[in-house]
Amino acid sequence: MAKAYMYPDADDGTNQMELSTGSDHYALIDDDQASPDDDTTYLFADNGGNQREDIQMAPTSIPVGSTINSVKGIFRYRVEDAGDSGTFLYGIIHDSNYFDSTSSHSVSYTDVEYDATSDESWQISDFTTDGEIKIIVRASGFVNPEVLRYTQGYVEIDYTAPASGALTSPQII
Repeated sequence: MAKAYMYPDADDGTNQMELSTGSDHYALIDDDQASPDDDTTYLFADNGGNQREDIQMAPTSIPVGSTINSVKGIFRYRVEDAGDSGTFLYGIIHDSNYFDSTSSHSVSYTDVEYDATSDESWQISDFTTDGEIKIIVRASGFVNPEVLRYTQGYVEIDYTAPASGALTSPQII
């Protein structure tokens, strides 16, 4: 099995969270999966509202003929006060909106994941076409400014490549 990753490459739709710096929301959460920058760049929820972020993902490469084994959205965040009663919703947008949420928070950065594997019949073109996949987060009910910091979001695709020498497209012999 192999893994491919999709990272944010554009703001899309609704972008309501506050920025720690800069002007592009997606640029604050686009860290490589192996090296999040945590408190260096992030988006934050401000004063309790219902703040949503829709972020478009850059396409990735998956060999033709591969089998998609799993699709997961990974979201890294923390809160200033672990006792805050707000809700963090996270998920993937493709043919529909798929999401989960948590009200259990940590003051240390934590990765939560949404497993979208069984949500639809995933095709290789879903991940290799620009604009097909988006991630969504929503923060609601947090009471203090900057209480929730969202620093990283990406999609992980686990796949099995075709066997070496296997035909991956029709050929004339």
